[in-house]
Amino acid sequence: MVYDSRNTRISRRDRDDDYNVVEASPSYSSTRRSRRDRNEDYNVVEVSPSYSSTRRSRRDRNDNYNVVEASPSYSSTRISRRDRNDDYNVVEASPSYSSTRRSRRDSDDDYNVVEADLGRMRSLSESNEAPGYIRNMMGELVEASGRAEIHPSQAAYTIRRFNDGVPSTQEVYYHRDTENRLPNLAHELTHVRVQESFNRDYVNYTNPARGEVEDATFNEARDRMRNEDNRQNQRRVPKADNSIQVTLEDLQRITHEDKSLNGDQKRWIIQRLSYGMIQPHKEYDTVINQISVQLHDWEITSANSKVARKIERLATRLHNERMSGNRVISSTIRRPSFKPGMKPVEENKPSFLKHLFRG
Repeated sequence: MVYDSRNTRISRRDRDDDYNVVEASPSYSSTRRSRRDRNEDYNVVEVSPSYSSTRRSRRDRNDNYNVVEASPSYSSTRISRRDRNDDYNVVEASPSYSSTRRSRRDSDDDYNVVEADLGRMRSLSESNEAPGYIRNMMGELVEASGRAEIHPSQAAYTIRRFNDGVPSTQEVYYHRDTENRLPNLAHELTHVRVQESFNRDYVNYTNPARGEVEDATFNEARDRMRNEDNRQNQRRVPKADNSIQVTLEDLQRITHEDKSLNGDQKRWIIQRLSYGMIQPHKEYDTVINQISVQLHDWEITSANSKVARKIERLATRLHNERMSGNRVISSTIRRPSFKPGMKPVEENKPSFLKHLFRG
């Protein structure tokens, strides 16, 4: 055997066979020798290429720690005191979880924001001053919040998390820095309820699909569905989408004419309804609930607003259908023009007669 020892530092353990074997290994030439050369677990891990730049801790003999630490996908993941917790290791090593907060209490500020908003929802669900449809809606959404992980965020969306391909929970992200935060949270929690009620990949009706819906596929960790968009599109029913678009466009027309709303309020409602018209298969209930909560915050009621009356009736019907778990959208021969959503909003002009008779 040819052995080049010119650049190799020899210690008092030259006669240690284990040390000589390891020291002669090319992959060990730049490795600092510790007191544990005779620790077989340590030697196996230390000569592993994937472990070459990994800092050794006191847990070398912890099999779970060694397996996870040697994993390339885990190389930049911080190890906590839970190394021996198998569930923690599996989740923490998952690439799809790398930028996801672990719990609702990741920061005191975020936790306080969520608790304050859910507290407002609970108050509305129990308030005798709130309209009945608002109380029912808030009660439904507060209950759903207990089955979801909720995070204030710059972006707003709701997504399912799976455990080995089996639905585990729903993650809700809603706009944190906005005056319309509570209506936005209501929007996202409505996605949760739609999925729980109809179980159709967030599609908000139960009309039978026109063809086959492909089987779900998942990422390597099997905690995220890869083909959810495809499945949603395969579940879409054009006649149902058309009916929803006609309903939302009718609300846009009424909003333009509603004298109880100012220009900014009209623009906000029309924009929300336009959003629902773009994706009628999954943004029907969401925009109606969001507008309902916003109208209540503005103190616009069915007693003084035609659009509020229409929204109240529709929100009540959609709530009842979600509670029943069934919704079949009827077709209509009408077609949306998409013009009301593009029409400029006119500011309300004060009435000349009201000015004359004002006391």
